[in-house]
Amino acid sequence: RGPAVTTVHDLSFIYYPEFHPAERVRWLQRELPKTLARAERVVTDSERVKQELLERFNLPEDKVHAIHLGVAEEFRPHNLASCIDALNSWQLRYKSYVLFVGTLEPRKGIAVLLAAWLKLPKALQREFPLVIAGAPGWKNTALMKQLKELHQQGKIHLLPYVHETVLPYLYAGASVFAYPSVYEGFGLPVLEALASGVPVICGQDTAMAEFAQGACLVEDLDSVDQWYEHLQQQLVNNYPLALRDCQHAQEFTWQRCAERTAQVYAELG
Repeated sequence: RGPAVTTVHDLSFIYYPEFHPAERVRWLQRELPKTLARAERVVTDSERVKQELLERFNLPEDKVHAIHLGVAEEFRPHNLASCIDALNSWQLRYKSYVLFVGTLEPRKGIAVLLAAWLKLPKALQREFPLVIAGAPGWKNTALMKQLKELHQQGKIHLLPYVHETVLPYLYAGASVFAYPSVYEGFGLPVLEALASGVPVICGQDTAMAEFAQGACLVEDLDSVDQWYEHLQQQLVNNYPLALRDCQHAQEFTWQRCAERTAQVYAELG
């Protein structure tokens, strides 16, 4: 009984059902319309998901509120001295690697990133190894096999789940952050990398483009050639992230997210 607010993080089960367990897709297809009908207000993490909800479920626009997520203050530029202990434990050099952080599953586009990175000249691969960090997701048997083989061959660094206390140093120590995910409700790793002062490559037609000021945006996420070209340009030319873009990312605070969320609840008071 009483008023209800629901948060819908993404609709990937609708647009990319092949990347999810079939049972989960069926459950969400059955239950989400009931939740949306029950709720007086709906919160989303991005304008993109808000528009998808409005189009798919014919909701009144004033019922849905897009509220961007925030980035913790620990995600900021860190110098070599701050990062050295964490990087040494992974045998990484400061500002000398390409980084991906996220769930290890097909929706994240990791296979395309691997193919693009393997096209780079051997000298660039040696100078800027690819670091893949994250916990396993689902439908990833083939991907995990490829990642483990490349790791065993010494071609990439495959890190397990990285604890939140050292994750900011992994970001800050990277030369480039590459995030080829085909769909995100928001894309928090991109915001964390930008706030850490690291140049980012991500998709143009994604929710990340809403806040990824200063990022390099890829038009065709499935294009190995485009990812290869952007990676090579970033690594060869060493484009720094502008200070204003780093500061822009840091303006997305959890305090602001919480205040705007509280406002939505207060409307029903």
